[in-house]
Amino acid sequence: MLATPPFWDPKNRWTIIKTPMDLVLELLNRFEIVPDRSMMVEVLMSIIGMGYMVFDPPNVAGYRSTDLLVGTSSLLARYKFSSKVINTWASDATMARFSAGLVGPVAPAALIATVVSTMGSMPLAANTLGVLNGYLGTAPIADADLLQRTRDVAFLVACCAEYQLM
Repeated sequence: MLATPPFWDPKNRWTIIKTPMDLVLELLNRFEIVPDRSMMVEVLMSIIGMGYMVFDPPNVAGYRSTDLLVGTSSLLARYKFSSKVINTWASDATMARFSAGLVGPVAPAALIATVVSTMGSMPLAANTLGVLNGYLGTAPIADADLLQRTRDVAFLVACCAEYQLM
């Protein structure tokens, strides 16, 4: 995320990056996950791994924007949590909602647009779209591959700079 042009784009300067709590709650909500007790332990450990101590800010002013929330280890923890939500916890029925209305063979651009819209992401920059299109290729996506490709695109969108911004 730190190496992508949208992160350094002047129009995004002074933009707020989602806190770990914001990211976690949004992902759980978007993917319709109601954590049970064991999942909550993983959720809380993930939030801590992202550098955010729930109910224990560093001082009464809260977190400064530079405090551990946008370092390499916290970004890896964000990606790991996103993967856990999308690839492990999200049901097939929920993921099918992310490609609703698409009938195979599906154009890669149509899948990307549908997933981005369903996830509520900011418009993706040309660079990010290029990465997603490069991953999916130009060939239409068959019905048999649509669910997995939807998970893949959702994960890549969750990890992109545009999704990480509020």
